[in-house]
Parts: sequence; C-alpha cells; structure tokens
Amino acid sequence: MSFNFTHRSFRDLVSEYNDGALTIPPHQREYVWGTKQNFIDELIFDILCGKFYGILFLNDVKGTESQKTPIHESEIEDGQQRFLTGYKFIVDQVHVSKKYSKMIYDMYRKDYLEEINNANTSSERSKKLRKIVEAFDSGKAPNMFYFSDLPKTAQRQFERHTVVTHEQVLTVEEKIRWFLRLQNHMPLQYGDFIHTLGDPSGGNDFAQKVCSLFSISSNSKDPLSNITKLNNMKRDMNLFAANVIQCLLDSRRLQVYYGRAGLFIVNGVMDNGNDIPKDKNFNKIFKNLKDALIDLYSLNNSGTLTLSKTERYSKTFFKMLLALVALKWDDTQLTKYINDVGLESFVYSTKDIFETAKNYKTKLNSAEGFEKSQVVDWSDYYNIMELIAGQHSKTEIEKFANSVLKLLQQNYTSGTKLKFIDNHTVGKRGE
Repeated sequence: MSFNFTHRSFRDLVSEYNDGALTIPPHQREYVWGTKQNFIDELIFDILCGKFYGILFLNDVKGTESQKTPIHESEIEDGQQRFLTGYKFIVDQVHVSKKYSKMIYDMYRKDYLEEINNANTSSERSKKLRKIVEAFDSGKAPNMFYFSDLPKTAQRQFERHTVVTHEQVLTVEEKIRWFLRLQNHMPLQYGDFIHTLGDPSGGNDFAQKVCSLFSISSNSKDPLSNITKLNNMKRDMNLFAANVIQCLLDSRRLQVYYGRAGLFIVNGVMDNGNDIPKDKNFNKIFKNLKDALIDLYSLNNSGTLTLSKTERYSKTFFKMLLALVALKWDDTQLTKYINDVGLESFVYSTKDIFETAKNYKTKLNSAEGFEKSQVVDWSDYYNIMELIAGQHSKTEIEKFANSVLKLLQQNYTSGTKLKFIDNHTVGKRGE
C-alpha cells in the first residue's frame, strides 16, 4: 500500500477544494465546529502564530471508483473540521471572538499602520483599517473579527501556512478503520455506517438507495435540518429510513426496539444490502418514501413548515411520519384527505395526533390514576403509542398507520377544528 507525506500551503489546499480536486467524502460528519467558538479561536490564532496545524489525512481516489470527476484526486479522511474552519475563515463565514481578536491585533498593529500608510493601499481599504486600529486602541475591540479585517501581511501568512498531508489509497473498509483509529476508537454511530456504505464504491445497493432519499432536493437548503430545525440529521434519517423499509418487507420482516435498533438495522443493511431491493414490496415502499419526501421538502422550502420542539421529539415524530408515508403514501384515502385539507394541515394534524398519544402514554406511565376507558378511540391511540415505544414490526406499523388515518378522517368529517388548520395554507399534494 503506497503512501507519502507532503507539505502544502493552506492556500493550495483551498484552491484544490474550490476546483473539486479535494473533497469531503459522504461518510464524514457535517461541519460542527461552527457552534464551538473556542475551537475556531484557538485554531485561527495558532495558525497566525505559525504553530503546527496537525496532519491532514487524505484518501487518494485517482483511478478508483470513488473518483467523481477527472480532476478529483483526494478525499479528506481526517482533519476536515480544521480544514473547513480555516476555509470558512478565509471567506468570512466564521470569525474570531473579541478576546482572541485583541491578541491578534497586538501581534500585527505595526502591519496595520504600515498598510494604512502604504501609497498602494486604496482609500477604502485605508479607511477600514483605520477604523479597526481606532477601535482597538480605544479599548473597543469588535465582538466578531474576520479574515478581511486582518492586514495583508497576516492574510498572506495565514494562506501560506504549511500543512502536512498523509495520503494513501483506501478501501471502504479501511476508511472505517481509519476513522475509528484517528478518532481514538470513538464508535461510529449506526447511521454513519449506512452513510459510509452508501458511498458508490461500497457496492451496497440498499445503502445507496437509502442515502439517495435525503439528497433529492435541488434547493440549496438542507431540507432535513429545516424540517426538524436540527443539524446533522442525515445519519439519523438514514438509520430511520433503513429501519422502516426493513420492517415493511415480506422476505425479511424485522421487529426492532430502540435499545438494540441500530445494531439490527446495520447488520441487515450490511448483510443483505444487495438482496433487499429485490423484495417484492421494496419498490412500492421506496417510491412512497421518495414521493412523500419530495413533497415535504417542497413544502418546507416554502418556509412555512416547522416541526421542532426538542431533539428527541423531532426525531421520534419524524420517524413516525416516515413509517406512515412509507406504508400509506399511495393510499387513495390518504390522497383524498390531503387534497381536501392540504399537505401542511396533514402534517400538523398528524403531529397533533402524535402529541395526544404521547401525552396519554405519559399519563399511563405516571403514578396518577388514569382511566383509559374514558378516552374515546383508546385502541387507536394505543396503536400509535406502541410505535412511539419502539415496536416496528410490519403488523404494528400497519395497525399504527390505519389508526392515524382513521383519526385524521374522523377529525375532518366531524368538523373538529384543530388548533393549526386556520393558520396554515391549504393546497393539494405536489402544489
């Protein structure tokens, strides 16, 4: 196995990234340092001080199935949070906080003055730098300090910073081993395994299908994050979708409980990834999920749909919604209901039913007396509670879905005014 160490400037790496020669592979997590300001501050300050950036581990994809385009050469296997932080700093998408900006200014005050007094500096640039100097010298350091606020000497130093890279050719299995080793053997989340297997070089048909479900929107927004108002949801959604699909198959019915859900699902994906799409129910289930998600993405990107409450709540509700649409999206009764009340009202009505069932479940498990006999349609709410509790066999999902449709239709035909209907747009599916 060939490998090598090279020294490259940060500017060269940024150029390769912009050109598509350097990419971040699908199994890597999303950018998360944006919420960790202390990480950003320390990394930017260390680079400007000339300290060791750390090794960037790369996968050489030239001539492999992972190569996406002729110009594509490498994938970042470790160090993408550091790299993206530096990249985002250069394009003014992240900043340095007040404490560190003062230290940076003290290092470069002389360079600010020299650039201000340089005859080649534009009047607009001189005016900007002069305001920065006056602010710091008067003790009014800015709360957010950007790359464009640096003097040119500091900007060049940042871009020319030397990065040591280690590059070798990796198989999908080696990618996982590298990830575990470089993350101090931190276990991959189950959704990460499915996401990794979804890499076209993995050859896992089912994993690739599942991953494609959450990459169908051409909108620049991340639809999952917008729908749930949570970040980094793709791996959870990959796991949820794989869970739902496997539970609804004929050949490999899978009953999963939350305690061991991830292990069972991942084993099913890894062991049967090329056989699952051959199940006679697979195409129907997959089409239902894809069609429903396209409509939900479209509705959400109109800026009107919000499902968030807490992270646990959002994930549980969205999983329940996936189970419902996977089984029933082509159902004539559901289609008529949505065309009558509108897609958005359908989502919020389903959410209302979910919340009611969840409240009943809480009361049932509490020490307080709870008379379930007094609850109208108790059996239907119980079927929904079962799914919330984690039972996902095909029989349980069918009971749950039929109960949801019954309650939706019952509320609609009885003229019940749910709290959200008057406040949301009514439109037919696909509008």
